[in-house]
Amino acid sequence: MSIAFIGLIPGSLRFASTWNQLDEIPHLHIENLRMIIGFYSLGFSFTGLMVIWNWFRKCERWAWFVMLTITLFFVFPGYVLRQIVLTYELKLGYSDIIQLLQYARAGNEQGIGVVMGWITFLVMLVALLIPVKTFFGKTTIRRHEVCIQNGDKS
Repeated sequence: MSIAFIGLIPGSLRFASTWNQLDEIPHLHIENLRMIIGFYSLGFSFTGLMVIWNWFRKCERWAWFVMLTITLFFVFPGYVLRQIVLTYELKLGYSDIIQLLQYARAGNEQGIGVVMGWITFLVMLVALLIPVKTFFGKTTIRRHEVCIQNGDKS
C-alpha cells in the first residue's frame, strides 16, 4: 500500500507546482483548482503513509478504518469513479477499453493516468482486504501475536 501512496506523489507535486498560475477562460481569470487538488492529494498521501508506517503495521483497528476511508473517499472518486461515469455516459465498450490500454502502452499520458488510477485503487483495496482477519479476528491477544510475527516488536 505504501507503493500506491508513493506513486501518487509525482502527479500531486505536478499539480501543486502550478500554485503561481491562474486558470484562464477567455476574458475570465479563475482560481487554480489543480493547485488545490495537488496539495489535497499530497496531504492524503502523506497522512496515509504515516498511518501505514506507524499504526497499520501494529494492527490498530482504527488505522484500518482510516485507510479504508482514504481508499473509498479519496482514491476511488478521484481515480476510478470518473472513469466509470465516463464509460457509462459515452457508452464505451470493451474495444474502447482495449484501445485505452494500447494508448497507455504507447506512452499516452492520459491513458497511463487512467490505468495507473485503476491499478492504485485495486492495490489499495486488495491491501485492505487481505489483513481483515488479522484486524478483526476474535481476540486482541491473537492479533497482537500476528503483528509480532510480522516483525513489529512493540
